[in-house]
Amino acid sequence: MKRIPLTAWLLAALAAIVAFPTGATSAERLPPKAQVTVIEKEWHANLRAGVRADPRRQFQNPSLATLASRLRLAARRYRFTVVKVEIFHPRQAAPLVVIQAKDRHALAASVPAIRKLIDPKKRTNDDRTGWAYEGFLLEALDGRGIPFVAVHNWWRGPHAGGGQWAVDPSLYPYPHG
Repeated sequence: MKRIPLTAWLLAALAAIVAFPTGATSAERLPPKAQVTVIEKEWHANLRAGVRADPRRQFQNPSLATLASRLRLAARRYRFTVVKVEIFHPRQAAPLVVIQAKDRHALAASVPAIRKLIDPKKRTNDDRTGWAYEGFLLEALDGRGIPFVAVHNWWRGPHAGGGQWAVDPSLYPYPHG
């Protein structure tokens, strides 16, 4: 029997279910900052697991100067302010970028273009290949500093993937089911 570790996300979800036994789901009941914290923890865990599973895979790994230049261009084009940039190195670069915008809907609709500009993907027949970074996390804050959108990915290892979160269904940057 394969052991499945209890991840931070699962623990947070279980804690929320215990705290809120009726009504909305646990994820809906967590405040936005707590939801983004869970996403960040899961993202880090997936990056670490990817390094253990596939340490030799290589990514383009653009320089910090290139990332900064792309962020400046995106900020001008899509009207946001860069709040924080952290580069994690599970094996290669994995940027965490936090931005802030006054217009939540306009920014959410621009997230695919922003991500494509900051973390470009070469043309491949596989969504899991061709990315510039081994992982990327973009969080968007509203004018009050409250998270409203997050998109993330990790591309190393057999469980490569990503996801999105929005405080409201109308703010999802990508189609979802």
